[in-house]
Amino acid sequence: MRRNYIKYVTISLVCLLIAACTEVDICESGIHPHIAKINVNYNSGVNIEDSMVVLSYRIVNTWRSGFILDEATGEGRSLYDSSDSIYKIDSVKNDKGAFYTKCGEICFTTFNYTTTNSNLALPNVLKSVVSAEHAAVRYKSSKILSLNNYAATEPAAEGWVEYNNYTDKYLPAISEDVYYQTIMNKKIEEGAINNVDFSLRGVLQDIELKLNIKAEGVDVKKVVACVSGVPSTYNYFRETIQHPTYKTIFELQGNGSAYTGNMKVLGLVRSNSFTSIYGDGVLQIAVHTNSGKIYYALMNMFNAIDVYGDVIAGLKEKAILNIDAPLLVTQNGLVAQSPDMFADKWVIK
Repeated sequence: MRRNYIKYVTISLVCLLIAACTEVDICESGIHPHIAKINVNYNSGVNIEDSMVVLSYRIVNTWRSGFILDEATGEGRSLYDSSDSIYKIDSVKNDKGAFYTKCGEICFTTFNYTTTNSNLALPNVLKSVVSAEHAAVRYKSSKILSLNNYAATEPAAEGWVEYNNYTDKYLPAISEDVYYQTIMNKKIEEGAINNVDFSLRGVLQDIELKLNIKAEGVDVKKVVACVSGVPSTYNYFRETIQHPTYKTIFELQGNGSAYTGNMKVLGLVRSNSFTSIYGDGVLQIAVHTNSGKIYYALMNMFNAIDVYGDVIAGLKEKAILNIDAPLLVTQNGLVAQSPDMFADKWVIK
């Protein structure tokens, strides 16, 4: 009996040792068999003046790392390695400026690292550890403004009367973009240089608004639009928006009865309701006439936004919101003309 007991204990110890060996990542060899060199290429045609950050994430047997490099040369330095091991290997230390990761299915997120963007705040990778799945860009808190402060820098907001009061915060127009891409579950193999090819795109979503506004017996001086549901944050890795949301105001350009306007934002959130004119996804316009009168109307853009889903964000192409409901401007105010059965409808104020 004792002999059998010793046999079972010996077998158990052998099994434990085998299991332990399969989970060991760092060996004593000069070129470690569980890591690989990464050659990063950018094929976007975007002129990046800043450094590029690359965040690596292995989901199975979780591991993360960060690397910052020059977009032109591909050389850089390690920001962090959650195993605290790769960049201590002699062969890696001697390969200065090179990027290494562990092997297996690796996710990569890259974005240009800049401190000069006046509106958007990026993860501060130089001062803190930022994991790929939490990397996000957000509006700077100093740019999320009350209506009075917003109107001081945005002429379109002057004298604005707000009817959608779910938030009292507004966001400015943005021209400076941030460029990124996420590649999910790329197979990284040992014994070879692995190429990771990025095709960067801007994080800002270009959205065009098209309205049909006709005038009878009155001259329209200008038309101003306010759109609600602009998210405060965009996650690079998940390519999703995060709340809270705010509003933005901009002037439309008219050509006869066709009025158009563009906004570049982190995204646009649709309302959860078909009819509510309170909250996300609501359009409010102010029609200024030469007589000095200002007329207001609101619309839940549920159907226009829903063409793209419940959120418009991360699209490579411009999103176009065609508002099919015609609006008539008269000396007595606005008249909402009959739209198609399934079109979004105006609410006159």
